[in-house]
Amino acid sequence: MKKNILLLLFIQQLAFCQDNFSVFPNVPYTELNAIAVEGDYIYTAGDCNTAIVSKDGGLTWTTITVIDVVKSICIVPGSNGEKAVYQYKDEIFEFDINTLEFTEISTSSLFLSSGNYIRVEADNQNVYVISNQNIHEAQPGQYNWTRIADFGFQNDAVVATDITQNYLHIASLNGHLLRVHLTTNVVEEI
Repeated sequence: MKKNILLLLFIQQLAFCQDNFSVFPNVPYTELNAIAVEGDYIYTAGDCNTAIVSKDGGLTWTTITVIDVVKSICIVPGSNGEKAVYQYKDEIFEFDINTLEFTEISTSSLFLSSGNYIRVEADNQNVYVISNQNIHEAQPGQYNWTRIADFGFQNDAVVATDITQNYLHIASLNGHLLRVHLTTNVVEEI
């Protein structure tokens, strides 16, 4: 009985995702939950395991099936907008808009070191993976992940992040505001 109820809920969600379309572009979505933009390149994703991309500022769109709900997207530094990083709950992929191919860039050691990923961010040089406890960084193309900072949270969780030229800012569920200096990796509460 329990399995039948779960199956019915899954079918209902699938039907809901297929019946509802966004206003523009006309693709099946119930909610857009991630976006990254550089120049004319737009990457966005919804909650029905679908993503859409545009190379021309939104005049034309390509729909892409993704493996899970995308939690965040960032543009790969130095790619001129042609590559983006897609972050799921526990996997991270680099996407090439020209080939429409995904390449996994997360590793089991990254997941063991950080746990579930909260967000990906990028500055002009590196890609950052933020979890509830720490931050890892890697250079695009190599993706050798290095832990650069620990938050020291106990019974707390990261809920929002933002990146500036020199700092990665973290906001937590319990109201902590931290910033991590991206050169020295020093964590300070603000």
